[in-house]
Amino acid sequence: MSPKYDCLFLLNLLALLCSCEEVIELELDSAEQRIVIEANLNATVRNCIVRISKSGDFYASNQFENVAGATILVTNSTGNQYTLREAGDGLYAAGGLLISSGEIATLQVKINPTDNRSFTATDLVPQRVELDSLFVEPIEGDGPGPEFRLVAQWQDIPDVSNFYRLKVYRNGIFQSDVYTLTNDALRDGEMIERPVIGKTYRQGDELRVELLSVNRGYYDYFVDIANSGGRGISSPTPVNPVSNINNEALGFFGLWHISERTIIAR
Repeated sequence: MSPKYDCLFLLNLLALLCSCEEVIELELDSAEQRIVIEANLNATVRNCIVRISKSGDFYASNQFENVAGATILVTNSTGNQYTLREAGDGLYAAGGLLISSGEIATLQVKINPTDNRSFTATDLVPQRVELDSLFVEPIEGDGPGPEFRLVAQWQDIPDVSNFYRLKVYRNGIFQSDVYTLTNDALRDGEMIERPVIGKTYRQGDELRVELLSVNRGYYDYFVDIANSGGRGISSPTPVNPVSNINNEALGFFGLWHISERTIIAR
């Protein structure tokens, strides 16, 4: 691939990342410094984007120090190995990954020559599940005009442990504070109907929903984040979400397939 197309490829991947970026609050002691790895492997479009950062004493402002010069490899069950290219600002990317559902994928991260720490994560690539339909239900609201609740439906794959996340975009804006997660523990092989809790929508809103079929490590990580954001006397004390990356790294190795649909609320 020529340098020109390398540049275009990285720009496209970075634009994709920025369009769906979410702010994740972590609870660190101000004196400790930890490596933070946020790795997303989209098996549907066959790309992988990784952000590496480092917490520091300035963490009270929830800022991260980007990590440059890392070496990142992704390997599948058959031994195919892919090297991610550095794109600046702690971001690394690769496309054209031949990694299929049911395979085991491994992420290997070596920080840089002056920091010889390395980190590894291994997980199963999930099965792809299609988002069958979206619809809205009218509900009582406090504001003027009708309000709606958004509901998604999809058919679960039987005899497989499936984990899901819904990501919602309202009029083109990602709703990063909505963590709609579910699994098939009680609905194996059935049609799953999942409302988006905690958000209502107005007449004419364009609602784009992505159904992510995710690995267990990704699911557990974001369940922890959703729980730590709970309110009320019974809410858990905020703690760092459990990572599926070794050597005490923060963050996650996420493997997912994606399916999406769009509706207009009316």
